[in-house]
Amino acid sequence: MKQLIFDCDGVLVDSEIIADGVLKEKLPVWLPDLGSAEQIEHELDRCLGMMTRDILLDLEARSQHTLPVDALDQVRHLVDSRLADSLQAMPGVRETLEWIRDQRLPLAIVSNSSEQRMKINLESSGLRGILDEIAAANGDEQLPIFTSDEVMNPKPAPDLYLLALETLGRPAEECLVVEDSRTGMQAAVAAGLKVVGHLGASHIPPGHAEVLRTTGAWQVMQHWDEFSRLCADAGFVVDDSNKIEPAIS
Repeated sequence: MKQLIFDCDGVLVDSEIIADGVLKEKLPVWLPDLGSAEQIEHELDRCLGMMTRDILLDLEARSQHTLPVDALDQVRHLVDSRLADSLQAMPGVRETLEWIRDQRLPLAIVSNSSEQRMKINLESSGLRGILDEIAAANGDEQLPIFTSDEVMNPKPAPDLYLLALETLGRPAEECLVVEDSRTGMQAAVAAGLKVVGHLGASHIPPGHAEVLRTTGAWQVMQHWDEFSRLCADAGFVVDDSNKIEPAIS
């Protein structure tokens, strides 16, 4: 094992709960026949990991109502605004990224978000600096980041991961991926990658561990402080004396 690849939303940053909050506000107004708040939440759980555009199209097809022409733009604007104001990095992820930097493990990000959303996520969460340090520790000018803007068919298709592997010059068997959604898991598994399922985000529903396992997860983790052990188990050569230090609350 020589390369780490992380998803962003729900893995590095706790952003999905913010996006879901906007949809829970808008959908009862736009598509009132979708049902109760609980039913809408169930539908959003089903759509976990899908792009916002595809979520809206999916739910509109289940309704007798039609979305506003600018529905996607409205949702994106509200989500971007709230991410900029209140996005948080996932608990323990900063300490893990510092460990990755110190171990000089190469890292790339593969996300279904747009390039613009990625910039908001990394700046608002405060993770841009440590990611730049990881790149520098591996002799790179910047961290490799792949977004949905770069492919015709984003996750769950494997195209984005295949693009990353080609660009990085890595065979799939040298890479370990972290994903939080069934959609992302499908994409990574279809690309032949070994995947850890992350369960620590605020939006993760009960029973999601089994969803990820049945979709092909090699292992699942509840918290980032489990990650150094998983790296060693996967075959990375790491310094056992340099453990991930738990965050002090």
